[in-house]
Amino acid sequence: MGYKRLVYKPLRHKAPVKIQLPLSKSVVNRLLILQWLSNETLLPEQPNEALDTTILRNLIAQADSDLPEPILNAGLAGTTSRFILAALALKRRKCLVTGDARLIERPITPLIASLNHIGANLRDTAGRLPVRISGSTSLMGGEVLVDGSLSSQFITALLLIAPFLEEGLLVRWETRPVSYSYIQTTLLLLGSLGGRYEESNDSIYVYPGKLSFEGYRAPLDWSSVTGWYNLVACGLADTLFFPGLSMTGFQPDEAVVDLYKRLGVVTSFTDEGALIRVIEENEVEPDDCFSTSFPESLDCSSFPDLVPTLAVTLAIKGIHCRLFGLSTLRVKESDRIASLSNELIRVGVMTNEGSDYLALQGGTIKSGSKLISFDTYNDHRMAIALTPFVLYFGEIEIENPEVVNKSYPGWWSDLKEMGIDIES
Repeated sequence: MGYKRLVYKPLRHKAPVKIQLPLSKSVVNRLLILQWLSNETLLPEQPNEALDTTILRNLIAQADSDLPEPILNAGLAGTTSRFILAALALKRRKCLVTGDARLIERPITPLIASLNHIGANLRDTAGRLPVRISGSTSLMGGEVLVDGSLSSQFITALLLIAPFLEEGLLVRWETRPVSYSYIQTTLLLLGSLGGRYEESNDSIYVYPGKLSFEGYRAPLDWSSVTGWYNLVACGLADTLFFPGLSMTGFQPDEAVVDLYKRLGVVTSFTDEGALIRVIEENEVEPDDCFSTSFPESLDCSSFPDLVPTLAVTLAIKGIHCRLFGLSTLRVKESDRIASLSNELIRVGVMTNEGSDYLALQGGTIKSGSKLISFDTYNDHRMAIALTPFVLYFGEIEIENPEVVNKSYPGWWSDLKEMGIDIES
């Protein structure tokens, strides 16, 4: 725990500042599971690697150890815990999978039920971690009906083990899963590695078969870059450059490009990377759909992880908008709808929240006479999203700043290059 004090000291940059992004946590975690199940050498540890990925590497190493029944602690890594659970069931590795308090609160009944349906032997505590994996017969595959109304990660975990099942796996659902775009991330990765699948409105079938990792390169992380769009839109810098960043179609947060064009930030791509900059008034064309006002209501179900940064941008700019399709945000590292609402209300932004929406209703942002100290709720995306308030107030505190290590360990050090002093 602890705090970081952020103090903004504007700098003049003669050229675009270069920001080196980490690899996509979402893609790398899927890739590591597939490499492990394929008995391939794992992707080497990367610079600025996300804590969730480090945790996954450690869990794989523990599972491969000689310990008879290890205890695998996933910490707060929800995605990691779901993926490793399915992989361990496939490997029939006796162990106990657990996590920190917040992770244990998050329900995983649909995943446990689905794995047991195809032959696993998982015992749980009321549909949550900890889960004990006992010996079982080989998982053959077949067909399974999954409730994807809570999380897309249950289906993704099943899809990741599907190529290694003798019969492949047909995953069906009665109601379209939430955050389906993240399921498509998994399918696109499988396809890139030579996997075959058929996708319909109510099911996905993954064929059994060997995957090929030769020549595959994981993309840079669009989830990390969203924090920089937030800062540029709020006035941090006119231009930033991200070497190696490109549109891949793999990551739902690529939606940030079109969303922030509506907010005055334009993106251009070259062979070297991506440049984001503030749009000049004389560049806006009358018939440009993105030059119109931001929509009063926005369906965010395809990019829910982008919502914390987007909500802060809209709040600072005084834009009224109802963000909906957010049901999964209630069961993330924090209840992100409530967390955002609490912190925005504290600085004068009016909000209204429901089970799957957050409405931003304007208001006058004000700090009062005291230094504003923001709560991160032990949530990495909250810490990154709240950072632009330093531009507004000149100085703020961020509680438990180390939570950014979960996805973007270099966030605070990169900010120093932009005129934001970081004091512990």
